[in-house]
Amino acid sequence: MTTHSSNPPDTLPEDLICACTGLRLDAYREKLLANPDLSFEGILQSTGAGASCTACLLDLEYFYVSTPRTGSQPTGSASVSMATERSLKRKIFDFIDDHSPPVPFILRDRFPVIAGAGLDQHIWVSNRSLLFEGERAAPAFKIAVTVRNGDGKVCHRESRVVEPEDALDLPVSHLIATSTTEDDAFSVGSVEVRRQGTEQGFRGTTRPQTEILARDGSCSVHGQGYKYPGERWFSCVHHPKDQRVFISFINFANAPNDVALSYPMNVDNIGVEARHLTFKIPPHGAIIHEIQLTEEEANQISDCQVAMRWICSAGYNSHIFCATPDLGRLSIDHSS
Repeated sequence: MTTHSSNPPDTLPEDLICACTGLRLDAYREKLLANPDLSFEGILQSTGAGASCTACLLDLEYFYVSTPRTGSQPTGSASVSMATERSLKRKIFDFIDDHSPPVPFILRDRFPVIAGAGLDQHIWVSNRSLLFEGERAAPAFKIAVTVRNGDGKVCHRESRVVEPEDALDLPVSHLIATSTTEDDAFSVGSVEVRRQGTEQGFRGTTRPQTEILARDGSCSVHGQGYKYPGERWFSCVHHPKDQRVFISFINFANAPNDVALSYPMNVDNIGVEARHLTFKIPPHGAIIHEIQLTEEEANQISDCQVAMRWICSAGYNSHIFCATPDLGRLSIDHSS
């Protein structure tokens, strides 16, 4: 997790298109040229790109469709035409696909919304041409935004059409209640962004992003769909004197979501006792919890990772926030 200020961080190599796997553009193109019939899903599975984080998918898709592979044919058993191996069921489905009109489907992303401490959060949906070349932009997209408070109550609804080379910028912090107690740093809610293309085309740069502006810096993260119920883990280095760490949960279900959160989970050998907390999130509601350690526990843990484990009973999203003690600078990232 990083914050952004007036001094930009060191840049990654220009030809690195997936930082998680270290995949470079020349290696990606070589694999496409060696396997001209490989589908986009196949190249993702082969390289591992886009598996742990999907931020690189737009670039990968762009280079997939723009890399010329005509005239190349794979060799060996892989060169057998799929048409000769299709089952009757597959042929029927292909016939239906070929004769059915294209129907746009709805893409859904959700974000946590926080308010308080002088924060100003925005939702962005940009429909720009790829690499800002002015040629390849997505078609116009219908955007529907729904903002809910922590109790799941709808606070705001809005619909827009984002045309090519245009963008939606929607402030959302002020739309949720900002009342906090001495123990609460932020109010929390959620926002759902639904996208639907007005005609056939590709998604381009339309993946929603959220931007959080604090007093001393800003941060952003892309939207996601929901995670399945079950157990997940996250770990971080936490120094309470220097930073504050928060975790948020958004309930995607129409019923309450039971969350069991435990931390720190990897310090039995130094005598620190884990906390075991439970939360019941209302339907479509949200919560945010500050990871709290005593000064003695922090000194015992020192530079060890603070491991968190949670179990959710329904579909959800979770995000990690890291802030300076005075909340003047903030960063956000989705959990794995």
